[in-house]
Amino acid sequence: MGDEGAMYVAKDILPAYQSMLRDADMILPNAFEAEILSGVRITDVRSMVEAISVLHKQYLVPHVVITSVRFKDHGGESMSVFGSSIGEGELISVPRCCRAVAEHHRSNTTHLPDQL
Repeated sequence: MGDEGAMYVAKDILPAYQSMLRDADMILPNAFEAEILSGVRITDVRSMVEAISVLHKQYLVPHVVITSVRFKDHGGESMSVFGSSIGEGELISVPRCCRAVAEHHRSNTTHLPDQL
């Protein structure tokens, strides 16, 4: 749908995405998409929990994983992945790996041909 504050699709397509959520067992929106779908601006862990709660309750999605979550903390910017399952009562956060590992991964990524 979008990322970093910009939509990749026309805004009038949003209701189609929202209508499909009730049929999903799991969704993996990035933070921007989670904000759009939940109507909650994600700025910290408290607002992240609120956004996930809306996705669980309003759309009845059992499992939610939100990627590319950026919080300014510890003197800099961090990026994490958060996951939650209805009834688990737990929010799992996986922090971003260090930049050196990320750069190594990017430089060693194989790009598949467009025909696949």
